[in-house]
Amino acid sequence: MIKKILLLAVTALSVVACSKDDNNSNGGNAENKIVGTWVGKSEVTAENPENQDRVLQLLKEQYNLLKGITQETEFGKWRIVIDDKTMNFFDNSGKVKVLEEMKYSIKGNQIINNESGQAASYSLNGNHLTIEPLHYTLPVIDTENMQKALSEEIEKFTEELEKSNLSPSDPLYQQKIQEKTTELTGNLLKKYTFLFKYKWNLTRQ
Repeated sequence: MIKKILLLAVTALSVVACSKDDNNSNGGNAENKIVGTWVGKSEVTAENPENQDRVLQLLKEQYNLLKGITQETEFGKWRIVIDDKTMNFFDNSGKVKVLEEMKYSIKGNQIINNESGQAASYSLNGNHLTIEPLHYTLPVIDTENMQKALSEEIEKFTEELEKSNLSPSDPLYQQKIQEKTTELTGNLLKKYTFLFKYKWNLTRQ
């Protein structure tokens, strides 16, 4: 279940702050100068600086899984394809979609995610484009340490149960273990979910 949550979390896109004003949409606007294919690198910043190294490690581990699809993929390198209405985020090979397609609009110097309302600032200088989300909203889950902590806490709880009159074969014993596992999983998931954001530095291809 934790791995499924991780997949959903990784694909959850937050490059972009609140706007529901359709009058500001760029839909089909010929003056939309960010349309095109962009390649470049990203910087990763954790919301909590203390988690910075661990967040980078976890993201690199996820990218290593992509090697099973294409050996060309490199951590921190991107190919972003933008048309008048959507943005698609691929690895540098262009073969693997790293984040979900985003329907967007432009308001001033911000790119607005039309579905979530989240925003990113952008700057365009010739053929160079920089995109940086305003908030830390992308999650990555430290499943390894979370599972380790869960095992340790369940072991302590089991020891306490063994001091009671409950037998491991008693249905109530098993029920208490299940209830405690559910409680701990929820609490530890919050503790070991780290928020971060990307900053993309791109060049028009």
